[in-house]
This record gives sequence, C-alpha cells and structure tokens, in this order.
Amino acid sequence: TSIGSWNAMEDISHFSKLRILRLKNCPLTSSIGAGDARANTIARIPQIENLNNSVISEKERLEAERRYVSSVTRELLLITTKNCSSIAGSHEKDESGNSTKVDDDDDLIASKKAKLFEKYPRFEELMTKHKEVMILAQSASLSGGTFSHAAINFTIRSMAADSCTIEPLQKRLPGNLKVGRLKMMCARA
Repeated sequence: TSIGSWNAMEDISHFSKLRILRLKNCPLTSSIGAGDARANTIARIPQIENLNNSVISEKERLEAERRYVSSVTRELLLITTKNCSSIAGSHEKDESGNSTKVDDDDDLIASKKAKLFEKYPRFEELMTKHKEVMILAQSASLSGGTFSHAAINFTIRSMAADSCTIEPLQKRLPGNLKVGRLKMMCARA
C-alpha cells in the first residue's frame, strides 16, 4: 500500500463496511515498530476486526485505544507546558515604554490544540470512553512511577531450525509480565 500519513489512514476509517485490512510494504508503518503500527491502526479504524491476517481481540482494541489516548494526552500536555513557559517570558512594550503581556497567548494555544484534534480525530470520543481508566492509570503512575520506568525492551529470537531465519521480534513489555503470557506471545509471533 502507498499510505504515507495517518490522515490517509483516518480516511480509510470512513469505509464503514471495512472489516479486514492488510498492510504490506506501507511507507507509514515502515519507520515505526510493528506493535506501534498495529496499535495506531486499530485505534484509528474502529470497525476493523482483522489486521494483517490476525484477529483483533477486544482486549487488544481496548489497549490500543488507551495507548492512543495516552499519546495524544502527552502531546496536549507538551503543547500547554511549552507554550506556558515560553509565554511567561514574552512581553511587549506599549507606547509609554511599560512592559505588557502578549494577548495572543490563548489564541496560540487554542490554535495548536485545534491542529492536534485535527490530527487525532478520535481523541475526544476515546477519551470519553476510557476516561475513568485513564484517570486511575494516571493516579497509579503518580504514586509508583510510570509505565516507561517499569517497561523492559525484549529481543526475541527463534532458535527453532525451521524458523531461525525469521527477523527477531523486538518488544517493549511491562516488567511484571508473566512468563506464560510471554510464551503465548512468542507462539503467536
């Protein structure tokens, strides 16, 4: 496929009868990991049931949607904090030479937020759907660290003779992942 932007992927979501999607040699997903590409695609196209010949479970859809909400929330927070810190030092001089604060601060933040919501059209819908869970996750991360601090990078290589030529699987997984779940993930891959 020649899909080169997430906006084009959002356009695909308008095909209401689309249930199966297979992306191969896609420029959009070639620069990011397979897990990120899959999660972003699932979160952006709500009606697909099968992606790249793999059934999407309800749990996988929920995790993908929550991941989408978390990443957009982080971007939104960055917009707000960057602008607040740069705005705090910005002042203009009026005719009498006195320093006055720039009035366009709120307009700048609102403009950047509008662009962000255009880039992520499902954010408000998914934020409403997962609001309670996201708030609980945020409070848990404030008390005990964030997911990124508790995550571990894994490289999984098959040692079986018939599959040893397959590229290693690279994943970032939580440190408290059970070995049984890791084995199931390896078997699926």
